[in-house]
Amino acid sequence: TTYTARHDDRAFAFSRRHICSANCPAPLDSASGTLSAAASDSLFNIVSSAQPGTLKDDYGTTPNSADMVTYTLRVVFDNQTKSVRADDGTMPAAMRKIVDAIHGIVAAAKS
Repeated sequence: TTYTARHDDRAFAFSRRHICSANCPAPLDSASGTLSAAASDSLFNIVSSAQPGTLKDDYGTTPNSADMVTYTLRVVFDNQTKSVRADDGTMPAAMRKIVDAIHGIVAAAKS
């Protein structure tokens, strides 16, 4: 599942795909459009306050766990990209705040 939200043009995209390696069928669900100015600004403020630049690049995965979702968060801010990887068990609070905000804002926009 991929969520994308951009502040400058307020674009969002969502895509949920099959688990496959080659010749994947069309996404199971997808949507794209424009966020409201309020939603875009809210997300920007949440990301900014979480200070993604202070996050480690990789928090690893929870040992001996099953059914944990692994997340890769990529934030582009002032032409610098920060990528962070974690799972449900290792994700720090600042990253979770960003992930939850993106999920909620995109879900509301695609409804």
